[in-house]
Amino acid sequence: MKDGSVQTVKMRITSDQGSDVVLIVEPWGMEFPMDKEESLEVVFSGPSGDCPEFRVATGRVELFGWTGSTVSVYRGGECIYTTE
Repeated sequence: MKDGSVQTVKMRITSDQGSDVVLIVEPWGMEFPMDKEESLEVVFSGPSGDCPEFRVATGRVELFGWTGSTVSVYRGGECIYTTE
């Protein structure tokens, strides 16, 4: 329901395929290489009524924000990218 409220979606992405993976955050076009067994936390915040979209392909994970959303990416608890 779109009522002007804001929602926050937090997720942990872990590379456990035994090889390196690239996390791509769209529509900002940011790429974050991930070593084997490394985790990144991604926090989206934006208008209620929509959600992030995932696409998984060999060697990469793509996350798409929604209209009006912002994103922050954390590695080891440290913010390494934000659109806020």
